[in-house]
Amino acid sequence: MKTRLAQTLRLLGLTSVICAALCPARAEKLFDFGFNESGPFATSAVDAKSQIALILKNAKGDSADLHGPGGSGVSGKANDRAFDASSASGMGKGVGDATDPGRGINYGPVA
Repeated sequence: MKTRLAQTLRLLGLTSVICAALCPARAEKLFDFGFNESGPFATSAVDAKSQIALILKNAKGDSADLHGPGGSGVSGKANDRAFDASSASGMGKGVGDATDPGRGINYGPVA
């Protein structure tokens, strides 16, 4: 019984090593929007030189503050806010743009 368990554990360990060697590396994080600012935008620092900005708009295409109240973020801390789409009737209609002002890039509509 102990021999079979030892063999199984060795096989499991060997399989883990092979998988770790052959599996692709983790994907690089491109954006990280915390939604802790206020107003009709959200920003994500990409690197030291630029930021990605989401321009938040309502279904009519007008600027809208879609940030939740303090404490609505994942941590629950008073200064942690979340994206709040509860009043957004146009979700998925592509009315917002993603831009990188530091590089002068407009990524276009974000749905």
